[in-house]
Amino acid sequence: VVAPRDHCGVPAWGQQIPDADHPRLYLFEHESNALTKPLDIGAAFARDDALAMSASVAATALHFAYVLGAAALIVAGTAVALLAATAPIAAPAPSVAPPDARPTQYAIGDVVEGLAVGQRPPELSGVGPSGSTIPATTLDGRAITLAGLRGKVVWVDFWASWCPPCQAETPVLRDLYERDRGRGLEVVAVSVQESTADDVRRYVATYALPYPVIADLSGAVFRAWRVYGLPTQFILDRDGVIRAVVQGPVDAATAAALVEPLLATP
Repeated sequence: VVAPRDHCGVPAWGQQIPDADHPRLYLFEHESNALTKPLDIGAAFARDDALAMSASVAATALHFAYVLGAAALIVAGTAVALLAATAPIAAPAPSVAPPDARPTQYAIGDVVEGLAVGQRPPELSGVGPSGSTIPATTLDGRAITLAGLRGKVVWVDFWASWCPPCQAETPVLRDLYERDRGRGLEVVAVSVQESTADDVRRYVATYALPYPVIADLSGAVFRAWRVYGLPTQFILDRDGVIRAVVQGPVDAATAAALVEPLLATP
């Protein structure tokens, strides 16, 4: 409310005073006309300018603080990214090999009760579809029988040229035979589930196998000996009795341990 200098009355709230010269500023707290002390307009404007300047300085300081904070976050983020990009990649933990990583037997049929230790196996022949006996012959056409091998330690190995564990074992049996054949060891390899005898011949030539190999294309010997997995090993003593049956491939140490006691017995 603006009032002239010589106005003695207290201006009412909302009252307009015309022709005010040398005005003063009266401040009311509210409509109850509670008048506060007069305030010089110039001083009021100066105070308002000071307040505005303080607010501007505060706003500027806040702006700079925001800019500096954002810059600090960018620098920190860049540093973390550079550290992550340049840090050496840790080598993966070494895998732990299973206790026994050797190949296992390749199953080709239902598990059946096979020949057992202490039994005498059937001859190396089988029964054909008509009930006739099918004699076993080697790849070069020679007949072979267990009766003809009596007095020797005989290792009968059922295998196939396409069988991975059989392939892993083949060099073991070859080396065993070459080492102990002079002591009375005989190895007879019975190949089963082959397409042709020529497939077996190629395998024999590849591994330079020196022992007799039977191509049991009909599966007659395989069934007579009740085999269900490859390879399967039967170790016979000098009397033709089964002394060990091994389901699966053997390594050199196992093979030697199987035949050594039998070879040592006259």
